[in-house]
Amino acid sequence: MPQCHERKPRMENDAMNDEIVQYIEFLNRELETQTDQAGGWPSTLNLPIPKTQAQKEAIAAFLAELAKGLNATIEVVFFDQHTTH
Repeated sequence: MPQCHERKPRMENDAMNDEIVQYIEFLNRELETQTDQAGGWPSTLNLPIPKTQAQKEAIAAFLAELAKGLNATIEVVFFDQHTTH
């Protein structure tokens, strides 16, 4: 039976899911750190530019959870980690 789309191999999906979970944990730590630095809810969350599809999906899921679960919104600003000031 022909398939409309190809599925990614299971190991590849598992690796992507692991990366999403790890990146969400990173985002949680960043939010906590930046909240502490701001002395309250930060007006802007500064994050490195996502480099992979998994990181992009993690950011989308993280922000959706903030909006839904906490009824909060936050502006996200992406920066290039390799830019020097």
